[in-house]
Amino acid sequence: MNAIHTCGWDVGGAHLKFIALDAAGMVVHAEIYPTPIWQGLHELKQALRQAVLICNPATRHAATMTAELADCFTDRSDGVQAITACLQDALGAVQIYSLAGLVSAQTACQQPVQVGSANWYASATLAARHQADAILIDIGSTTTDIVPVIAGCPQQRGATDQARMQYDELVYTGIARTPVMAVVQRAPVAGVWQHLAAEQFASMADVYRVLDDLPAAVDCYPAADGGEKTLAASARRLARMAGADYAVARHMIWQDFAAFIAAQQQTLLLAALQRCIANAGAATTAPLIGAGYGRFLVRALAQQSQRAYIDFADFLPAQSDELQQAAAANAPAAAVARLCFEQSSRDN
Repeated sequence: MNAIHTCGWDVGGAHLKFIALDAAGMVVHAEIYPTPIWQGLHELKQALRQAVLICNPATRHAATMTAELADCFTDRSDGVQAITACLQDALGAVQIYSLAGLVSAQTACQQPVQVGSANWYASATLAARHQADAILIDIGSTTTDIVPVIAGCPQQRGATDQARMQYDELVYTGIARTPVMAVVQRAPVAGVWQHLAAEQFASMADVYRVLDDLPAAVDCYPAADGGEKTLAASARRLARMAGADYAVARHMIWQDFAAFIAAQQQTLLLAALQRCIANAGAATTAPLIGAGYGRFLVRALAQQSQRAYIDFADFLPAQSDELQQAAAANAPAAAVARLCFEQSSRDN
């Protein structure tokens, strides 16, 4: 592996995402680690110790975060300070991404509102450098970010999580960890409409596993029942949502059921997208930029809204197509790596 010049880190409440660039700015490594930070900071520390092994003392580090909202923290300020301290312990010197750009660790701790959950802004800032007018949509395991870009600048209405949720710029729905009951409460089963269980019997990972759309890299948490993550086991969990038992002979019923749930999630996202477009006054010709592990849904949204599709991978030079795709799936980590690399290039 080439010497690691710059590393980008995205510290989420459920995953640590890590992108490494060489001296030419090419992606040479991409990794995602399950880090259930709500269980304690030791989860983050362990992942950082493992990831940093490929780095060297000269490596530059830039990080962004959303994990400051994890249950183990009293509030956002507590979370930002604790996560920043962990990053410093593991990486040494590290810049933290804020709504004002890359800042020192000390400044980050003094500006928790600017730093907390600012990862979407890093992705949008990089996207805006390549596409002057577009709508960035990053769909991950848990959430979806929708950010209009107009005249080369992100044009969000909200800056904090609460404000972004008010404007549908942050939607708590994703392709893996979201409970099915958060997406749909009634559905047709074998042609008959019925209510579904308000229980966490199944997640969207089960839905997309049954539909053969679930990226393996994001499928790193136990199933809702702690059982197997096979096609049949996922179908069984989905059947339980309808108060039914699974039988192989009736598998097509549950495949149709999964397709309906996926369509409902897409409808939810399309409504949020339309509101964001209207709020920002985005052009009818503005393409959708797909980022995250759920980029396949952004493609579907582009087709449904009759807009062109651009993949975030196009903005990320890499040593291989596989690395380029992996970097786009972990867009905020890739974005802070690129922004830090470009800054260091200008400084030199």
